[in-house]
Amino acid sequence: MASTLNYKINFSDYFYYDENSPTGLRWKISIMKGKVRNLVLVRKGDVAGSFRRNREGNPSQVAVGLMGKSYRAHRIIYSLFNDDLESCKVIDHLDGNPWNNRIENLIKKTYKGNGENRAASKNSPYGISGITCEYQNPAFPSFRARVRGTSGDFHKSFSITKFGLMPAFKMAVIWRNKTIEQLSERGADYTERHGKAKL
Repeated sequence: MASTLNYKINFSDYFYYDENSPTGLRWKISIMKGKVRNLVLVRKGDVAGSFRRNREGNPSQVAVGLMGKSYRAHRIIYSLFNDDLESCKVIDHLDGNPWNNRIENLIKKTYKGNGENRAASKNSPYGISGITCEYQNPAFPSFRARVRGTSGDFHKSFSITKFGLMPAFKMAVIWRNKTIEQLSERGADYTERHGKAKL
């Protein structure tokens, strides 16, 4: 089965899947890798890839270096089992852990579908994505709930002046959760991880 990822490299010549490997991959061959002055011999059977973190120190991906380029391990693993991976598609980690590259945790999605499995942003001031406080008119502040659907954005505002601070926030959260459920019933690919709040 071809596993090229549109990079003109047959990754099955270099790697094999091993769920006992911490990255999910092992080297199929021994190879010299690195820059000219820092070449390292990687032996057949060695763990392939390294764990990367983002600026906040959270897990971001497993990267594998080959022929002077860096590739994402989860895309390589998916391609070892499937020959339908296009460069425009995302391989999503179902549990949200980018270091869990077990094949049963990987699924091909569109960018939109990947977003529907994204957890609430930790940067959100309210602990849930899609809820903002609007002060465009200082006399009438409101909480605005927003959901991206297959046919565009859905949004609704709840007046803090009319309902009070916490009731308006709860109404926005309930509306958003209900809208996500309705869109899911119509075929959207939202998961339990996607920004739903528990009140």
